[in-house]
Amino acid sequence: MTTIWVSSTSLSANKLTPRTISESLYRTYADRLGLHIREAEDVISAAPLPDWTPPELDLPPGTQVGFIERRAYDQYGLPCEASWTWFDPARAQYFSKVP
Repeated sequence: MTTIWVSSTSLSANKLTPRTISESLYRTYADRLGLHIREAEDVISAAPLPDWTPPELDLPPGTQVGFIERRAYDQYGLPCEASWTWFDPARAQYFSKVP
């Protein structure tokens, strides 16, 4: 389960819809927004699932799970994205390759 925030300066007039987002979010950023991720930093720890955890996750809010906090920087070195990911380490493995 992931929440992603992208800098509003990166979004400009381009609109993203479910049809325009590919499997690779960073490729979508580059192709649709002209935004190129130069580097990203991940901090991995454990955290409780938030109150808005969907029931499909089959874990109640407050359950301790794996947690990744990411900050990404654009081609100019400016912060452009922040994301927070909660995952169940019994069912998922975290892998990162940027870019």
